[in-house]
Amino acid sequence: MASAGSSGFEMRSIAKLNGKNWSSWRFGDTLLLEKNKLMRVVQKVDTKPTQIETDDVITNQALIDAWDMKDIEARTVIYCNVEPDFQVLIEGCSTSAAMWVRLLLQFAQAAAANANLLLGKFFYYKYDKEHSVLSHITRLSSLAKELRNLNSPVTEQQLIMRTLYSLPPSYRPFQSSWLSVPVAEHTLLNLTSRLVAEEAMNRAINNGEMDPADIVFFAGKSRQTSASSSSIEETAMSARGRYNNYRQGVRGYRGRGGAYRGHKHDYGSRHSSGNGSTIICYSCDQSGHKAHNCPQRTKKESIREMTTSTKIARRSDVSQAHSASWPSNHIVFMLILQHQTT
Repeated sequence: MASAGSSGFEMRSIAKLNGKNWSSWRFGDTLLLEKNKLMRVVQKVDTKPTQIETDDVITNQALIDAWDMKDIEARTVIYCNVEPDFQVLIEGCSTSAAMWVRLLLQFAQAAAANANLLLGKFFYYKYDKEHSVLSHITRLSSLAKELRNLNSPVTEQQLIMRTLYSLPPSYRPFQSSWLSVPVAEHTLLNLTSRLVAEEAMNRAINNGEMDPADIVFFAGKSRQTSASSSSIEETAMSARGRYNNYRQGVRGYRGRGGAYRGHKHDYGSRHSSGNGSTIICYSCDQSGHKAHNCPQRTKKESIREMTTSTKIARRSDVSQAHSASWPSNHIVFMLILQHQTT
């Protein structure tokens, strides 16, 4: 939809700037400004003429009025193609150049920060089974154009190679044949026309259906995705179950570290299937009682106590014997000493 004024100014509708479409909006708005010969005013190439007075008369008033009209038209193009939520950013700007600079400061820097993310999206873009080969090339070309607007240009050769190696298996013969094409003919336009013809031929051979190799390829990708999701879910549920068991006080865990006490190989046999009816002794590995009531442990402790008591008694007897014999031995020693001195 377009409207034209008496001055020849044409206003066309483009997608308004909404904060997410900066690259495409900038491109469209630039085209609209260039079509109306206003971009030189926005970029300050054509500046406002300085007043020239002669005998208190401004001799270049017509040039000043013409520049003012162009600046007003440029401001109209910019302001009317911005969503109301973002128009507040440029309200109060006295010139179209000031509006443009403010929008650049607001959106261009944020877009540049996303350039690396966009570059990764370009190089890891996968072929969508719902798309045609032309749609696939168009999508990759759009990503390349966005990167170019962010000062991260992708060469045509890179775009061609990314297109080739993101195709499904049915295009492998085409990939080999492309290597035999002269380098001078390695253009995106040539690649697109050849791929569209290859797609039409494949569909004709398969009666309008997807190639069997592609069906297997996309089915395998779907299984891998679902298997990966199931594996992640099972791992999370398993970890959650172990944590709950630990919190409920599963026997065999002690302290904060949860270190297991006992034999690792019979951990499962020490616990019941969930009702707690089977109790295993950690001292004798027998069922029916706990370690502190173990009969074998009681016998061992009794024997240990008897042995200790016997040793203490023997030591007491020896000590008493030495104490009893000490006076007589002392008298004999004194007599011998007296005899030697006389």
